Amino acid sequence: MEKNDGEDWKPIHSLNVELKKHISKITKTLDAIIASANEEDELISMQLQQMLGDSWIVGSKLAGAEGAGSYTIYMENASIIRSLMRQMQTATYGLDGLGVLDDAKGVEENYISVLREEIDAFKSTFIKWVSYFEKDEFEDEWGLYL
Repeated sequence: MEKNDGEDWKPIHSLNVELKKHISKITKTLDAIIASANEEDELISMQLQQMLGDSWIVGSKLAGAEGAGSYTIYMENASIIRSLMRQMQTATYGLDGLGVLDDAKGVEENYISVLREEIDAFKSTFIKWVSYFEKDEFEDEWGLYL
């Protein structure tokens, strides 16, 4: 759902929309990887399902940050997003170690390359997005985002 309050032109909003597009591509790529993977390998299946779940959480955190208007909420969601995306990026290398790219496992190497490229594109847009966060007068009662 798009905002109609005249804020759509702001970079923080347009970058949020772009991040949502990136995470949608990542989720679709993970769906394709899961569909092509050998389901009998429980460890690989669990890792892929974890990555897929993380992508859904990233999408919800982007949605939650969109209308927040609060520096603390932006920072909290951005911190969670960064952590999940870093885990996902690291997991792509873990999948290599698990032999997921082995023909017997059924995952094409191209899928992992595409996933890594999409994560890198997300990261690049994310860096721009957080640069537009503006500190407000409200204090983080937990003292983390000063």
